[in-house]
Amino acid sequence: MHQTASLEENGVYNNDLVFGEHTGTHIDAPMHFAEGGLTTDQLPAERFFAPLVVLSIAARASGNPFYVTVLESLATQIAFGMTLSRSLTLQGAPDRQAKVEAEHRALIEAIRAADPEAAAAAMRRHVIAARDRMFEGGD
Repeated sequence: MHQTASLEENGVYNNDLVFGEHTGTHIDAPMHFAEGGLTTDQLPAERFFAPLVVLSIAARASGNPFYVTVLESLATQIAFGMTLSRSLTLQGAPDRQAKVEAEHRALIEAIRAADPEAAAAAMRRHVIAARDRMFEGGD
């Protein structure tokens, strides 16, 4: 990572971060670089999820710096709740997981369409449904 602009000289602060071409494109199983390492099918699925990413994107897309700051300050608590919710979903009925995935798709599609109203509505529906699934036992 190296700084490419400064607030003093350019009116904006920026760093460039460079990755290799294969970064984020596939999973390199531990068995590829450690004797006795696990194969990809032996890795727990939880290792491949970053639950706050979607929330962070939605927060930044809102243009509301207060929302971003509050979300960042609650990141640990939100991550715990999301991990618990995901664990309950994976242990639940298959249709429960399908419903969660549909909620995620609706949010992602709204963000891709650059439709803030649809994204806000999709996020609201998802958060309410997640709360209901966790605290009221709903599916």
